[in-house]
Amino acid sequence: MKASQSDVNKISKLCETNQLSQVRKLIAQFPDVAKSTQLMSATIKGGASDVLKFLFACGADVAVSGNVLLSEAAISSAEVLSLCIGELKSRFESRPDVLYSKGSAMVVSAAAHAKVANVKYLLEEGFCSININHLHQPLLDACKKGNKEVVDLLIAYGAKPDNTHYNSAIEHGHLEVMSTLKEVNHDLVIDRQIEKVILSKREHAIGTPGFDKWAEIANIAISSNKRKLI
Repeated sequence: MKASQSDVNKISKLCETNQLSQVRKLIAQFPDVAKSTQLMSATIKGGASDVLKFLFACGADVAVSGNVLLSEAAISSAEVLSLCIGELKSRFESRPDVLYSKGSAMVVSAAAHAKVANVKYLLEEGFCSININHLHQPLLDACKKGNKEVVDLLIAYGAKPDNTHYNSAIEHGHLEVMSTLKEVNHDLVIDRQIEKVILSKREHAIGTPGFDKWAEIANIAISSNKRKLI
């Protein structure tokens, strides 16, 4: 029997809430949905590890739909992430280039959502080590969001801070991250356009609780580029 969209939606809800026994019954009734991307997505988002194991046993593929499911797994529970990594390694054991490319996409997702433990796990699994340049985007996302823990992790695993990272951190007012980046790369400077943005933010912050922060950042920007604050 072929499942209707209504059936798929119903099973997806059960997958999301880890209702394994009910999922088993419905998959037996509608075997064509066992490899459904919708079911996989709901299961991963819900952190439903029991259902995920079952779907993998039914032949579901976490690598379908580009890196969408993998990106979702990167911000799910630790157990779901571990299961997905296991499946990924099993499938691409003979294709390390593909494996690490997909792994780097997961690091990007975990870093963008500030999932520190997941970033750490992925890095410990060796993802991105095949090409340190893969760490550029995760570091940029972490700098933009001011997540120092993620920044520290990425740098520890070889990420190289450049002016793009530094300017992102300073534009968004993350002083602690700025200091960390500067300690790693003393040659970092602030772009003139970003400096103008910072000075504008300082002016708009006059009389508000945020003034001291933007005043300090403005002074750093000027001194960094060896110009005096007017």
